[in-house]
Amino acid sequence: LSRYLKPEPPRHYTVTNKPGDSFLQCTTRHVHGSEDTPAGVVSSYMHTQLEEGDTVQLAPPFGVFTKANALANVGDVKFVTAGIGLTLAKSLSQPGGVKTAGLLHVDRSDNHTADMVKTINAGFVSTVYGKSRGEIMSAIKEYGAAASDSDTFILCGPVPFMRSAKDTLQEAGAQNIQYELFGTGSMK
Repeated sequence: LSRYLKPEPPRHYTVTNKPGDSFLQCTTRHVHGSEDTPAGVVSSYMHTQLEEGDTVQLAPPFGVFTKANALANVGDVKFVTAGIGLTLAKSLSQPGGVKTAGLLHVDRSDNHTADMVKTINAGFVSTVYGKSRGEIMSAIKEYGAAASDSDTFILCGPVPFMRSAKDTLQEAGAQNIQYELFGTGSMK
């Protein structure tokens, strides 16, 4: 879903409800500002001013990363997510989605996404909160090394994280790696 709040550019959100539902749901995180980082304009509006029943301007879901398109004919899926990238795993692991064999989720703390992690229907779930880059990549390498050749890894999170995770999984022997980009950026 794309949410418009003029004059800001549109913000894109992953649909997080179960495939086939008669409604569309997205999950947002309120991005609070700090000394070094401004608050999220659209997320702040959505969390502090938008009320149930308000009319908003949306664009329909688009892109190719869907179960029917990008994930047709894959076996077990193992997610590697960071931050709000967890929303993709939430959506695809619901009934009617993909066969989710595992989730390794990374975040700065358990304050943002811990409740959503609990909703993921997967055979294996591991979280890495507040750890160093080295500790995170070590956990990802171990996760990748335990995979079978038929497992498909799906990455979703900030682009620098996904680049490092992809390299680490490949070093561990993972062969099938896909990713979802939020907004701009490149995996090259």
